[in-house]
Amino acid sequence: MQKALCISDITDRIDPVSPQCSNSTLYETFRDESDLMVVAVADEAGRVLGLIERHAFNLTMAGEYGRALYGNKPVTTLMDPAPLLVDIATPLRDFTRTTLNERPSELMRGFIATCDGRYAGVGTSLSVLKAISADLHQSLGRQQEMTNDLIRLSSESQRHQTFLNMVIQNIPAMVLVKNASDQKIVLLNSVGEDMLNVSSDIVIGKSSGDFMTAERAALYNTYDQMALQSDEPIMLKEEQVTDAHGHQRVIQLKKTVLRTPSGEADCILTLGIDLTEQKQAEARIAHLAHYDPLTGLANRALFTREMDAALSRVQRHDRKVALLCLDLDRFKAINDSYGHLTGDQLLTEVAERLRGCVRKSDIIARMGGDEFTIIQDIESAEDAQHLAGRIVDALKLPVIVNETALDIGVSIGIALAPADGMDANNLLSRADLAMYRVKAEGRNGWCFYRPEMDAQLQSRIEMEQDLKAALAGNQFQLFYQPLL
Repeated sequence: MQKALCISDITDRIDPVSPQCSNSTLYETFRDESDLMVVAVADEAGRVLGLIERHAFNLTMAGEYGRALYGNKPVTTLMDPAPLLVDIATPLRDFTRTTLNERPSELMRGFIATCDGRYAGVGTSLSVLKAISADLHQSLGRQQEMTNDLIRLSSESQRHQTFLNMVIQNIPAMVLVKNASDQKIVLLNSVGEDMLNVSSDIVIGKSSGDFMTAERAALYNTYDQMALQSDEPIMLKEEQVTDAHGHQRVIQLKKTVLRTPSGEADCILTLGIDLTEQKQAEARIAHLAHYDPLTGLANRALFTREMDAALSRVQRHDRKVALLCLDLDRFKAINDSYGHLTGDQLLTEVAERLRGCVRKSDIIARMGGDEFTIIQDIESAEDAQHLAGRIVDALKLPVIVNETALDIGVSIGIALAPADGMDANNLLSRADLAMYRVKAEGRNGWCFYRPEMDAQLQSRIEMEQDLKAALAGNQFQLFYQPLL
């Protein structure tokens, strides 16, 4: 029997970085090692301090002034201080089932494997998906072995018939056998009864057309002819069926022709392998790769893809695009006062109000925390202005959570393409600058990006650097110090 996979089987034994490592050093490491997706931060004793995910880290560092602001700082400033931790001996199936049900968003950021509480390696959602696919491949291999066993058993004497029937009824796959000469069904096990929503007592001795629709019966007969004309087993495409309980299931059919010693076709053996749980897990992981699990909005990865597509439309079709960056006002105070659960309910309601303000063609993304972005195709700047006004008005109304009225607002910065640039990172930085201008001027409003905002930011950065240099060089003079 195949040994069940554990977390240790999908863990990458990548050395962690120390908390003293600079962001610039790690940025160069990510640049040189394209396959490196996540890195753990751990101290010399192996105690886990945090996790850094490549995509989010590079977005921050590659943004305008990103390296200037964070390059010389330690990696602890940009790490996730509360990563998903899992013991290296945990069975993979238990980990996947629990994480997808309870903490799906954390799985997308990667996880850290530990042994006796100490760092042992890192893993990603991609490594989980690969392991699931490998497990499916092994399952198909076991089904092939079972098929070969059935072929051998079919040639044995009648005294083994009882044993053969017991094996067939307990195989976790549909087993359906037809006569090769007339395609009449001679055997259908209990799993097949459930998959096809029929009783073996009714279908034995009948053809597919006697209990299926004409279209489906014709399709299955075509499959039978393909098998009869092949010297090898054939694997057919996946199909959706409704089982006896009314549930939609995904199955894959495999057909093998059992032949007599003289080589003539005797029976057509069909195995139906249930892929439903596998497909559901793959779909959930694929969805988590592009959507925020709390609000259902696009996440950073999907935002990046949609932003690139929007800029491509601007370049190829002479279109215009507005990028709106939104940051909720007073969210931190509400989150600290009422707790994270209330904060999550508030974010969910904000997402619904944002959906009510935009068109179906607009893209809303949650970038993290209480930060959102909207990609809007526009005819003129007034379109973005009107949308920003609708959003400000929508979020002025109190949000009721657990019978408590919560007053929030929103600050919105707007950057336009091609007027303000054609690079996604630059547009995002410039929309952020405009948004912070709104916050500085009183919040709860909107503002377009203006070129002088870059100069002001650069001046502030230069002043900070000059002050640091003056402090290091002992260039300050004390003229007055109050004594209290």
